[in-house]
Amino acid sequence: MNTTNQIHLTDEHASGYQSEELIVDQIGKTVAISLDRELKHLSPRVLARLENSRAIALSKQKKSSQASSSSTFDLLNLRSSVNWIGMILVTAIVLYFVVDWQSNSRISDIADLDTAILSDSVPPDAYADEGFRVFLKEMIQRKESEKEQADMNKTPVMVEDSAHTVAVKDASQNP
Repeated sequence: MNTTNQIHLTDEHASGYQSEELIVDQIGKTVAISLDRELKHLSPRVLARLENSRAIALSKQKKSSQASSSSTFDLLNLRSSVNWIGMILVTAIVLYFVVDWQSNSRISDIADLDTAILSDSVPPDAYADEGFRVFLKEMIQRKESEKEQADMNKTPVMVEDSAHTVAVKDASQNP
C-alpha cells in the first residue's frame, strides 16, 4: 500500500472544520484513496468476501441502531417535552405572582391615598379645583425653600483664628 498520499484541503473546506475534525477527515480520505488504489490488485474471491462481510456488518448496525434509536428517541422526546412543560409552568406561576403582587400594591397605594384624602380637613371637592392645586404647589415650594434655608443655616463654617487653629462655628449664630 502506498501511504504517502496526502490530501490538502483548500481554505474554503478547512474553515468549516475544527482542527481535530480536520485531521480525522484528512486521515480518512487518505486511507480511502489508498484502499481504492489497492482494490484493483485484489482477487475476485477476496472482493466477494469483503462485500459479504460489509453487508452483514451494515445489517447488524442497522438493526441495533433502529432498536436503540427508537427507544432513545422516545425517551429524549419525553425528557425534552417535560423540560419545556416544566419551564412554561414555572414561568406562568412566576408571572401570576408578579401580577398579583403588583395588583395588591396598586390597591394598597390607592387605599392609602383615599384614606389620606378622606381624613384630611379639606373637602375632596377642593382637590378638583384648579386654584386649590396652584395653592398647594406654591405651599409645597415655599416649604421646600424654607427647609433648604434652614439646612444652609445649620451647615458648619470653617474659621481660622489668630493662633492658626481651626474653629467651627454654626452659621446661624453669626450676627
